[in-house]
Amino acid sequence: MLQTIKHLAVGNCFARVAVALILSTSLMAQDQKQSESQLRVVPRVFGTKQPDLARSPNDRVWLDEAGNLVVEGARRRGAEAITIAITRRVHVRPIVNCSVRSGPDGFTYEYRITNAPDAKQWIQIFWLDALGPIGAARAPEYWRVYNIERSKPPLERVFFGRDALDSDTNRRLTPGASQDGFVVQSQARPGLVRLFFVGHKPLPGESGYIADEAILESSEVEMSDWLRQEANKHLSMEANAVVITGIGPKYPPSVPAVQALRNELLEAVRNPGFLLDRDAINSLLNAGQDRASLQAGIEGLLRKATGIRADLYSALIRHY
Repeated sequence: MLQTIKHLAVGNCFARVAVALILSTSLMAQDQKQSESQLRVVPRVFGTKQPDLARSPNDRVWLDEAGNLVVEGARRRGAEAITIAITRRVHVRPIVNCSVRSGPDGFTYEYRITNAPDAKQWIQIFWLDALGPIGAARAPEYWRVYNIERSKPPLERVFFGRDALDSDTNRRLTPGASQDGFVVQSQARPGLVRLFFVGHKPLPGESGYIADEAILESSEVEMSDWLRQEANKHLSMEANAVVITGIGPKYPPSVPAVQALRNELLEAVRNPGFLLDRDAINSLLNAGQDRASLQAGIEGLLRKATGIRADLYSALIRHY
């Protein structure tokens, strides 16, 4: 499944950025058909603010308890109003374990990705938002690094996607499956970053395929421009993904260690995953001003930490 990113400039006063995820394979025989799938493309408008779109009285867009999209106010051409239900790609349950090694060329981040057993979709693509420069990245067999997006410094976004036919289950991150071998190299020290995970939906012609998203563009369905725009917002790349906190490249060598340590502790205080340590972190920040004091306090936090808390504290102790 080869993923590609296309940037399209449209009009004289604004630019639209479109992202299409196209699945294909180069691993099969030349006479074997490639399969393709797309994640819905939703334009972003930059520059001059566009006028507000008119909203019809019955227009409504919302997410149900399962996280799927419900669109009300559309009509079949010449018929009564309909309710559109669209399954989103958020039915994955990613768990990320990261180990960080330092060396002469900087830091190596190795990721093991697990899709928890209660997931409903397999993981099709994921990306990491690094706040430090990325030197290189690599993926295991049946996966690939298909882009390192550097257009919004200091943010650098590393995309990993499947590199196999949708019918090929080798190393697929189905519910309950794990896969290691996702690697990012950087000069930047570790810190808390965001990772985005997108679930798979069956392709046209495959078992389980539902043309729910296609309804939004159907000539047989009428809806206001406002309603279509609001629906597309929930199906855009970032909104149609599961976001979790993990460890990744964050602080370039130019950032002093004490400043980076304090910044990470301040960010942890604001993160719900660190609620159990919030009082202890605040006390440490109020008392510790030098590197030795901060490191000693972080070692105390690590003794009772698990999960992302343990990952962060271990990284701060080892690499600062």
